[in-house]
Amino acid sequence: MLTWAALEALVAEGCLIRWSPNGDDPPAEGRALYMTPDVFAAITKQPWPSSGGEMPRHTQQRRSAMRQVLERFVKGLHMLIQRDIKELGSVSPLRSHMRGFWEIRSQGRMEETRLFGFFARPGAFVATGFKGRGEFEEQADWDAQRCACEQQWQFLAGNEKYLAEPWPITTRSQLAKYVDRNEE
Repeated sequence: MLTWAALEALVAEGCLIRWSPNGDDPPAEGRALYMTPDVFAAITKQPWPSSGGEMPRHTQQRRSAMRQVLERFVKGLHMLIQRDIKELGSVSPLRSHMRGFWEIRSQGRMEETRLFGFFARPGAFVATGFKGRGEFEEQADWDAQRCACEQQWQFLAGNEKYLAEPWPITTRSQLAKYVDRNEE
């Protein structure tokens, strides 16, 4: 598990960017959201993942939906399990290889987006991938995304493990062990 100091050192080195709604420090009672520079660029700049030929209004709606869920996460507000945030290994025992791999999800009547990554420690999410939901047609697509994100994690954290307990995640109290910030 990475320490808060190690995460902030990765920010200082330029390996991670700490995201916050207004670019300032997250509130002390909130959580921390870190992104690799390529994920940060994908979240903050155009073009966004799309299903092709979609109207600019739909892109704006998708951006807004993702921003809202990210703001709720950083501010320490309630996150809906399976709707806003989901541990992909908890879905099925057949997907236990996804254990510890999370997605933060935009929701709406547009193509949803997914921010993928791992919890470096309770309350600290490290985003290592970002894609539109439409890019996942079969299990092999999910597996490839998991592999790419794992490689990013290893580049950032070396042999440090990400949180993978408790598992599976099916209740709010189990989710809280990941999302509730601790200062240890």
